[in-house]
Amino acid sequence: MQGVILARAEELLGLCFSSGLLTTPDPERSSSKSRAFLFRHALVRDVVLGTLTRGRLKALHRQAFLVLHSQPGAGDADAAPALAHHAFKGEEWEHAARFAVRSMVRAISRSANQEALQLFEMGVEASRHAGGESTAQALELALRLEAIGAMMALGHIDEIFKNMERAEAIAAQLNDQPARASVSNQTALFLWMRGRFSQSLQHASRGLDAARLAQRRHMMMGAHQTRLMNFHALGRYTEAAAEARVVLADYEPELAEHSVPPGWAAIPIISVYSFYASTLWRLGDRGGGHKTCALAYEILSNVNHPYSRVLIDTVQGQIWIEEGELDKAEALLRAAVQQCLTYKVPTTLAMCTGVLGSALARNGKAFEAAALLEKGFDDRIYDAAGTYGRTFMRIGLGVAYRTLGRLEDAIRVGRKAVDQADEEYGHKTEALFELAETLRSAGDAPDAEGCFIQTYEAARRLRMPYYEKRAAAALAHRSYDRYRA
Repeated sequence: MQGVILARAEELLGLCFSSGLLTTPDPERSSSKSRAFLFRHALVRDVVLGTLTRGRLKALHRQAFLVLHSQPGAGDADAAPALAHHAFKGEEWEHAARFAVRSMVRAISRSANQEALQLFEMGVEASRHAGGESTAQALELALRLEAIGAMMALGHIDEIFKNMERAEAIAAQLNDQPARASVSNQTALFLWMRGRFSQSLQHASRGLDAARLAQRRHMMMGAHQTRLMNFHALGRYTEAAAEARVVLADYEPELAEHSVPPGWAAIPIISVYSFYASTLWRLGDRGGGHKTCALAYEILSNVNHPYSRVLIDTVQGQIWIEEGELDKAEALLRAAVQQCLTYKVPTTLAMCTGVLGSALARNGKAFEAAALLEKGFDDRIYDAAGTYGRTFMRIGLGVAYRTLGRLEDAIRVGRKAVDQADEEYGHKTEALFELAETLRSAGDAPDAEGCFIQTYEAARRLRMPYYEKRAAAALAHRSYDRYRA
């Protein structure tokens, strides 16, 4: 078509269109007005491609890449996937790897994480053929750093570990300090997902120091956010709130970019708001939690990013549960679970399912809650979620069993929730309280008292007034005056 004038090209395309060989993505446009054509049937396409030699096909892809690359708008995100495809097939290796990175950014921003990892595999293959060892390594490093966000969203734990090991080795070989800071931050995130919060906090602090040396503000912000997540997980809520305020105050320009940066799974400001809101209500400031959630929803009203929405929905649902707004919590969490399934966000599915189960059990739907959570455990939906999701699921299942009068099952599940919370001291406190309630319902007064005392002492240490007051009330009811609120 490049060898014929435009009028003749349009005439030939019109013949193909009218004969039924080609169609257009926009059926409302006539063939003469369309700028894009598709083969009507895959079989026709395969027959046409089958007539081309490998050399001819490579040359055509290369021509397509060069023409598209020269067009206005070639730098736009939406153009990147086609450019990456044609560059790869045309063996323009360096271009293929670079446009694969851009395409991955585009895919992750839309929560299309499977697509991002397919592009990652293509990009790594292209980088291995790129000229010059340092160029090839730099391209591979960029691809691996970008892929971590998609792997985290999909819960590909083993792949994350291998990917980070390779990225760290490349960064060391290239003596790339910003990359080393990025890998340190990502290692901290990986450890957080595995429930190793104290170790993760150490890596995040090292990453913050490295990012400061490299003078990379986005990386500094990322390290602060990882510290926030670990303070939250460890139940160090006062420090978590302080860390959130640092991020919101010091990184306003970066947070104003409502997109997903390389290596991230969520929009940064939504991630901050999620952990900050969760921290505030656990510190007794439910009003502040509501206001923070409202700020997140205002942003998400203009930005469609399912992973980020699920994060804030889960926190908002928890606040409503604690306030007794069970119908609102149930409706929101049902929608959040559906978002996890529709957009393939397995890392948040277990957490959402656990909190939904808790809402259902408290809202007169304990049979449904138990069935939902039992199926979740049978399907091992928590495998992709690290320790967080499994703890939420066990707490919710224990409440459901207790409501159904299955007290032995409730005690068994409740004890597992406490044991498996491990370093999640805030969540362990919640699990202890629910176990105490179950033991009291079962008539085991001594063990119930012991669990209420542990709940009270932990909640007081962690500054969790909601559980401190509830535990104190339970103990005071049994005339233990020293625990009166």
